Amino acid sequence: MDLELIRGNTYYLKTPGSLVGVYRLAEGKCILIDSGDRAGNAGLILDTLRQAGLKVQGIINTHAHADHCAGNHRIQAATNCDIYASALESYAIEEPMIGLYGLYSANPLRVLKNRFLLAEPSWVTYKVESDLTINGESFEILDLRGHSAGQIGVVTPDGVLFAGDSLIQPAILDEFSFLYMIDIAGQLQTLEHLKPRPEIFFLAHGGIIPDVEYAIKRNRDLLDNMTGFIKNLLSVPLTREQIIERTANEYNLILNRTQYFLVSSSISAYLSYLSDRREIRCYTENNLLQFVGEK
Repeated sequence: MDLELIRGNTYYLKTPGSLVGVYRLAEGKCILIDSGDRAGNAGLILDTLRQAGLKVQGIINTHAHADHCAGNHRIQAATNCDIYASALESYAIEEPMIGLYGLYSANPLRVLKNRFLLAEPSWVTYKVESDLTINGESFEILDLRGHSAGQIGVVTPDGVLFAGDSLIQPAILDEFSFLYMIDIAGQLQTLEHLKPRPEIFFLAHGGIIPDVEYAIKRNRDLLDNMTGFIKNLLSVPLTREQIIERTANEYNLILNRTQYFLVSSSISAYLSYLSDRREIRCYTENNLLQFVGEK
């Protein structure tokens, strides 16, 4: 694992499943942006930083999904570092089961208690409500809700925006054209908010975006296409399970149990979005909850 330069004092580390942002502070200290997708990589991250003469002073989490905060617990235990996150995300970072309760809507199935969905808990020392100043360095904080309820973006003093999962690289969309979302209106607002940004955009999955405008368009097109597809499905009444099945078949998704619940949650987000726009409605019939388009 190597410390790779982006610009100025802003670097990244490449772990097997995600990229971890690093900002070099004075006096041999650094800030991490997210902490990787596996707790087992925490030691390697710390060793790499130690070899570069750096000690972790803090971690800024873009959001609470396990692939972005799995290293929190062990890094904090080893360094006593601060952890920064938005208020909404901090609850799930400190009590990771909260995320699974939301995903399953009850005490989750045993099969969902896996490393992809459940990180070790860590203590959020600062709940982020606005821009941060750490050791005299200013970090701009952006509201990037959509993929998660309280996702934030972090702009380093070098003008590098760590955008979490607010965008997906077009190359990834070419292979997998379904995105996990919990707030469609929020995600659309985020995409609009990102359009005029001048910074280098850096994603935990895919790194630097070479053409931000094109990436935003591809992500927006995917949302619009999925919204239209679900709306068209509901020319006849369907249950949520039927919508999930037809969506998975249309998009050639082969779902395991974890993926089924992630897709189910995303479908619920689209249904809420369409309902809020009064384009569909739901009702019960024969003890089944059904959705149908408004006439």
